[in-house]
Amino acid sequence: MKQQEKLVRDMEASVSRRDIIITRGDFTNKNPNVVTQGKLQREIAELQKKIKETNNEAGRLEVEIRLLKDKQQQLAKILEDKQKNVENLQEQSEIKNSDVEELTRRKQEV
Repeated sequence: MKQQEKLVRDMEASVSRRDIIITRGDFTNKNPNVVTQGKLQREIAELQKKIKETNNEAGRLEVEIRLLKDKQQQLAKILEDKQKNVENLQEQSEIKNSDVEELTRRKQEV
């Protein structure tokens, strides 16, 4: 007899739990704006995943920026060297032009 009573109580508890689950499900389906713990946990997990991806992307971009800055410095140094070379060539050209002018002037005097 006690065993039957226990089985009946267990069955009633199971039915009660099922009814509560159905009621919650119906309420959630009728009101999509209701935030359940499951929805909240999924959103938190999704946000954590996005934060992790964003941090990884930020780290990758920081490395890329550092590499680009190094490349920019190298190119700036090359440009500076080229500009100095152009200045030297211009000075040499001016000297050569003045030499040609001087020689042309001397030739005309003779």
